[in-house]
Amino acid sequence: MSTDTTTAAPLPEEPPILLPPSLRREATVMELAAIAAESGDSGCRTPQKAAFRMIVGQAMGIPAALAVIGIRITNGRPSIDAGLMAAQIERSRQYAYTIEEHTVDRCWMKFWKDGKLVGESVFTMDDARKAGLANKDTWKSYPRNMLFARALSNGARWYCAGIFGGSIYTHEELGITVDEEGRAVENESGNGNGAGNELCTREQRQAICRLVEAVGDSMPGFMAKMGVRLLDELSGYEADKEIKRLEKRAAKAGVPLPMRAETSDVTPSDGTVLPSAAAPVILSLAQQTIADGFDESRRPSTPDQRDAILGLAQFLVPDEDECHAMLAGALAKRNCRTRAELNHLQAAALIEALQAKIKEAKAEKGDDCPFDPTPQLPGMN
Repeated sequence: MSTDTTTAAPLPEEPPILLPPSLRREATVMELAAIAAESGDSGCRTPQKAAFRMIVGQAMGIPAALAVIGIRITNGRPSIDAGLMAAQIERSRQYAYTIEEHTVDRCWMKFWKDGKLVGESVFTMDDARKAGLANKDTWKSYPRNMLFARALSNGARWYCAGIFGGSIYTHEELGITVDEEGRAVENESGNGNGAGNELCTREQRQAICRLVEAVGDSMPGFMAKMGVRLLDELSGYEADKEIKRLEKRAAKAGVPLPMRAETSDVTPSDGTVLPSAAAPVILSLAQQTIADGFDESRRPSTPDQRDAILGLAQFLVPDEDECHAMLAGALAKRNCRTRAELNHLQAAALIEALQAKIKEAKAEKGDDCPFDPTPQLPGMN
């Protein structure tokens, strides 16, 4: 009796399904920009900013991903990471540079075009002191890196304009904070007063919200006047300019200024004397979401917010049918059928409205008010 030890031949793998060339396409700039902005890792809070960096990078021959990370636009002028600038010169094959001397006191470079010497660029610590750079932390800690970046950018403008389509700068030359490698540093504290930052900081957005409230304007009106949908679309320079303008308005109207995180005594450059008392202004939930930045109209409401809405509504109108009718009306005003369709900003505003109704009911009924203290529910803070 024999046993068959043969095994069945494996089935051939199915070939991958490929789209025909006629149906394939590359992602558009805006599609890539949306991915970059939503990732939270690119330093761009809006797709428009990411797209603009990609477009500028495309003109310089820089891939989209590197452009979003390495390019910044300040007052219409582009700047790039020092390392990216060096890479573009080397990648061009037409231009090149050589480092002749590189110490903590001096960086001397030669620039070449088609193998021929076209010029030199030297930057020293004496130059840095004259320009008011030597006392910066990065210059104290990494002088060789900073000297290299300045010598390189000068030479790139003077001798390699063909690569960059005109003048090009390092981030630091346009007032943007950089790290030891010359890369732009994105943080919430910014550069002190925000001037030179491409992105306005959270502190600047909060200051604008407080000042708009103090002078009696509305945030929608302010943003419409500035031509933006989000405060994030303002640059640090624009935000700082608006803060100073609003502070002057408040001073002329005799309105006590709201607190600013960085200082309690603000004196405009024109010598206007501001009120000494700084009255803190508490932002509403809706205003706080604007100050926190990002596009709240695209951010969905959270489960905590939806629970808070239901809890407050039931607290205000205990009858189940009446409560359902009230909520249905409130949602319809916001073009929603369910609480889950509310965005984060709408949910915050509805929570405030319900809290205000409870407060009004208590004020009207006085000691006879049937309400206990308003319940503290998740999503209300």
